[in-house]
Amino acid sequence: MAFELACEDLGMADCDFVAKGQTMDELMASGAAHGKSAHGMTDAQMQDPKLGEAVKAAVRQVA
Repeated sequence: MAFELACEDLGMADCDFVAKGQTMDELMASGAAHGKSAHGMTDAQMQDPKLGEAVKAAVRQVA
């Protein structure tokens, strides 16, 4: 089972990026790299528990 996470689902209405991964670890690595490079997020922001909760809620399982 693969996983997806869309920036739009995290409130980034002007970003059409969708992170994908075969595992949650792959998905999170892709999303974190994009967050840092495209949105200028810092390591501290990435570790914010509120962001973690939002990410978990927005992840979709896909076939």
